[in-house]
Amino acid sequence: MKNRRKRPGVKLTREQKKKLEELTRQAKADGRHPNSAQKTIPYLSMYKDGLCRVTENYYTMSLLFDDMNYDLEDEAEQLGIFGGWCSFYSYFDCAVHVQMTGINSENDPEAFARALAVLERNEAYRALCAEYVQLLQTQYMRSNNGQTRIKLMTFGIESESVKGARSRLTRIGLDMQGNFKKIGVESVLMDGKERLSLLHALFHMDDHAPFVFEWSWLPETGLSTKDFIAPGSFDFSPSRSFKIGETYCAASYIQIQTSSLSKKLLGELLRLPSSAVFSLHVQPMDQMTAIKLIKQKQVVLDATKISEQQKAFRSGYDIDIIPRDIDAYGDDTKRLLQTLGTNEKLYMATIVVMNMAGSKRQLDQAVAQTRGILQTRSCALIPLDFQQEKGLTACLPLGINPLKIERCMPTSAVAGFIPFSTQELCRLDGKPVYYGVNRVSGCVIMADRTVNRNPNGLIFGTSGSGKSVSGKQELSASDTPVVPVKPSAPVGSGASGTKEPAVLPFTDVAKQDWFYGDVAYVYENSLMNGVSKTTFAPGQKTTRAMIVTILWRLEGSPAAKEASGFHDVPASMYYADAVAWAAENDIV
Repeated sequence: MKNRRKRPGVKLTREQKKKLEELTRQAKADGRHPNSAQKTIPYLSMYKDGLCRVTENYYTMSLLFDDMNYDLEDEAEQLGIFGGWCSFYSYFDCAVHVQMTGINSENDPEAFARALAVLERNEAYRALCAEYVQLLQTQYMRSNNGQTRIKLMTFGIESESVKGARSRLTRIGLDMQGNFKKIGVESVLMDGKERLSLLHALFHMDDHAPFVFEWSWLPETGLSTKDFIAPGSFDFSPSRSFKIGETYCAASYIQIQTSSLSKKLLGELLRLPSSAVFSLHVQPMDQMTAIKLIKQKQVVLDATKISEQQKAFRSGYDIDIIPRDIDAYGDDTKRLLQTLGTNEKLYMATIVVMNMAGSKRQLDQAVAQTRGILQTRSCALIPLDFQQEKGLTACLPLGINPLKIERCMPTSAVAGFIPFSTQELCRLDGKPVYYGVNRVSGCVIMADRTVNRNPNGLIFGTSGSGKSVSGKQELSASDTPVVPVKPSAPVGSGASGTKEPAVLPFTDVAKQDWFYGDVAYVYENSLMNGVSKTTFAPGQKTTRAMIVTILWRLEGSPAAKEASGFHDVPASMYYADAVAWAAENDIV
């Protein structure tokens, strides 16, 4: 018998060992319902690459995507984004089930305190740090940073084998990433551990327990992935609510009472001040089936219209006096039938909401807040009586919809649930610096730029906007050099100082031009030399080569160790040395 090579094990901490022993003991315990919590989690197995086997022949993957500054764009740009979002949904065929999930969860209150504790340890600027920490605490309490918002797409297909499902779902995921990029949104396919971590967070909102898991532990302990994410218990005994551990939850579905939806509805729901999960399940219909369905609806509407006309005639009224809804529905049906097959599809959609809170009273308040937002958008929040477990299943990002509550919607209506609002920047890792408040979401903007690939930064602002305060924050929070660069005169009045700018050799820059002083400054300091001896070209667009050259000259034109290696940067060009220096310092 051949000896098997022993694989190096993962060294566990004492706390992790105790957790594993507890999980093993619970999984192997005798009793009538030892694994009830695990059995409630509706999937069979999770693979390392993110493929999830939900049922015997149904598999799913998940794609995590970022937000974008949709609310800050003008109307024309928003219309273009909406068109791209419609095209995103039109990509899917009738064999693919799609679930868009938005998760709004409460942050760990200790995370912000730990970030502030790092700042307070700066001995060199003790007084400044104390004032800075107090400022952050005040702004954080006023802001909406108590919530973390996660958005993802889960997509699934039927397949006879794991290999076939993995191949097709991976291809669909890559296509979805490309479609996201077309509208300016970054996305990434989630691996198995990331999906498990997300499920663990949903099941442990009451204690914010850390997710401790390694794939190598499964064969060693005999546990399944569910044992590492399952909560202490599920309680579905109430008819309109349930409990996950100590967290109170209520699942409901959204009933749409209008033909068109506000594009800001989902964004408003995701800004609720409480934990919640919003899921939109979409199943594309076969095109021929969709056309047949619309024609059947049209026949029913025509028959209803004739019946109403007959009633009006028998009652002595004008036959043209019929309920307005019938005419409106008839016009919508005809319009949909005309567009179907060109740029519209039909989908069977289900919209589910799961509110979560720490107590029954807080849960009732969260449900009331959600219902209030929906009522202003001509929608109703209907509780799922005696279907709370199915509601939980529909809300989990696993691509399952056991609810038989569906509404037929065209592409434009499905795409009306736009998940984009504004990009957030609040990273508490490292030594974060406070930069202000996002005026759209009301969230604090904080980050440590030194953890980025390019840690360089500039502070722009008008007079009195707080440039000096921001600079002091950088000094107190960062160990890297901070170089204040401040012109001695306002921009536009001669940035080189209070002295009269020298006469420039450029024929296209006159003294009465508003930019004359700025051109004089960059020329006298050898930052920009113009496009020729007598031409500056102030109206020409600034290229990447120009910007890199300016930065290089600001650094004193240091020599690079080697060429940049870019094929489109010949050694003879004026910016070749600058590009080589920028590439060497990870600027480009």
